[in-house]
Amino acid sequence: PRGKHRLASLEALGFSHATVAIDLLVRREEAALWPGVRSGLFSQEEALQVFDRFLDGELSPGCPG
Repeated sequence: PRGKHRLASLEALGFSHATVAIDLLVRREEAALWPGVRSGLFSQEEALQVFDRFLDGELSPGCPG
């Protein structure tokens, strides 16, 4: 994903916060259409568990959980 390297660089430099622009809206109710679910990489239930954990602040973008 775009911008990941920039955020990693900021983190390496000691920054704990960064302002970002979100250019993608993900809707929970459309989980069956998410590429990872459609391809069979994740079940819809697994994808929703990760989604919910991310929104609850338990996961950071791009970090395994």
